[in-house]
Amino acid sequence: MLGIPKPLIIAMSANGPKRTKRDHLFLPVKLAELKASALEARASGAALFSCAPRDERGLASLDKAVCKETVAALRETLEESALVQLELDLSDIGAVESCARLLSDVKPDACLLPFSQLFPRDGDENDEDSARDLLDVCEELGIGVQFSMTDPTDVDWYYAFRQYGVIPESQRALLFILGEDGEEPTSNVHGLRQYLAGLDKLHLLETVRWSVAAYGSQEAVSLAAAIAMGGQIAPGWAYNVHTVDGEPYSSQQQQVALFGQLGMSLGRPQASAFEARTLLFGPR
Repeated sequence: MLGIPKPLIIAMSANGPKRTKRDHLFLPVKLAELKASALEARASGAALFSCAPRDERGLASLDKAVCKETVAALRETLEESALVQLELDLSDIGAVESCARLLSDVKPDACLLPFSQLFPRDGDENDEDSARDLLDVCEELGIGVQFSMTDPTDVDWYYAFRQYGVIPESQRALLFILGEDGEEPTSNVHGLRQYLAGLDKLHLLETVRWSVAAYGSQEAVSLAAAIAMGGQIAPGWAYNVHTVDGEPYSSQQQQVALFGQLGMSLGRPQASAFEARTLLFGPR
């Protein structure tokens, strides 16, 4: 056991930038569907609602008007019972620079940034400057930043850029995504060990706030391990749509509530939105 901080922060990951109705018929894409999903998040006690805004074609969008409408609608729906986090795809050329302008206008509670897109391994000083500008905008506006990581070596790069001053020390929320998406999404709970070993090696275990998401049928096992080891979790249809029996979840509330019950059984009550903001992103 790595010490169990209380309480347990549960983030509902509603849709993700890449998933479609082919993954789950009820995957929330339209604004009305996202609002209904947000109500499920509130009913299940999730402290953070994370989603990728979609345009009228159902595609993930960085359009300012789309994002602004989405954030406003979700805030009205949630009534401050959960934080609103935007998941941003930075794979397009110039996306990092455009996101800085987008966040300045939209001002969500938090944003989820893919670490490997923000800091590409073959990047140069221009990429580093763009990343610094984006993170500085978030810092100045009080927008929480969570970095999603798909490779344990991302922890080393995070530490390096933090030491260089590119990443502010206050931006300490990391989301470890276990496994891979695809026709048959899969993950392995043992992958978590590599991330935690990296944090331990760099003396970051007590400094960062780590969460776990997992693709496919091993989601329940992986998130249960994260809860037991003191981490936070991000269940949702962005990563997994099936129960341990292989049946599609009937609702996201059904999925998220399961982990809330598990947390309670391990002495970790679900965090409020205020507690989640303070623990993940610091006081605002």
